[in-house]
Amino acid sequence: MAQRRPSALIGGCILMLHAFYGRRYHMKNRRSQPARVVLIDVGNTSTTIGVRIGAKVRRVTDLATVGTRGGSAREALDAVGADEEVAGVVYASVVPECDSFWLKHIHSRFGINPLVVDSRLNLGVRIVYPNASSLGADRLANVCGAVRKYGAPVIVCDFGTAATFDVVTRDKRFVGGVIAPGLGLMTDYMADRTSQLPRIALAGGRCDRVFGKSTVEAMQIGVRTGSRGMVREILAGLRTYSGLRRARICATGGHAVWLKTNLAMKITIDPDLTLFGLAAIHELNSGTG
Repeated sequence: MAQRRPSALIGGCILMLHAFYGRRYHMKNRRSQPARVVLIDVGNTSTTIGVRIGAKVRRVTDLATVGTRGGSAREALDAVGADEEVAGVVYASVVPECDSFWLKHIHSRFGINPLVVDSRLNLGVRIVYPNASSLGADRLANVCGAVRKYGAPVIVCDFGTAATFDVVTRDKRFVGGVIAPGLGLMTDYMADRTSQLPRIALAGGRCDRVFGKSTVEAMQIGVRTGSRGMVREILAGLRTYSGLRRARICATGGHAVWLKTNLAMKITIDPDLTLFGLAAIHELNSGTG
């Protein structure tokens, strides 16, 4: 039987040691990395996927809520870090018909059941609401995130498909809110309910003109002026509630910047407030916060 040369034996041992310590280093390094928490916000128009890594929250991707297929969902979930450790998933949805689709893909991708946001969780606020179970998961996440980030009292606005205004008092009681049509609903409703008015896009920037020179321009001014007046009146009314006169106003949602541009009011814009709230909910309900 041929004997192996010492050099070959030494080389084999070195390779084995490299493999052994390489695996140990990889495992140790992986454990030293902050665990990831996947954040999923299913809204009426769009679905946002985010991730919390340590103390940082970032948006990963946005998908259309209606028409999202399995392949797109898997790609979106993979984008949070296919090879990274996932410590949990937080799921908030205002579209119940999408829940089974997303819950199936979450479990298939990560092998865990998500923390589903509802009013029974610890949100860092006391809900003073006759039927708390009717509160939308996005509103709960926004309130939790706003109080965690900015303190109380606070008025939390979300300018999306619908416009919501939620109130948290100085002693961290979520006492209620206002729900109104969002900008998209205003423009879509006019187009859907009339035979000649077109579907329009909202013009950016400020506009001092009080009437339009075309149908589209007249509609844009109408929506701009109407929404501005609506938001101003709602916020003015909320400020009359005890302890809210100097409350911070923070806003999120797709039309938040557009509205702030047209309002002479101090408003803190926070595009990822809902994701931040989902991350805070995970901390509050997993013993890490």
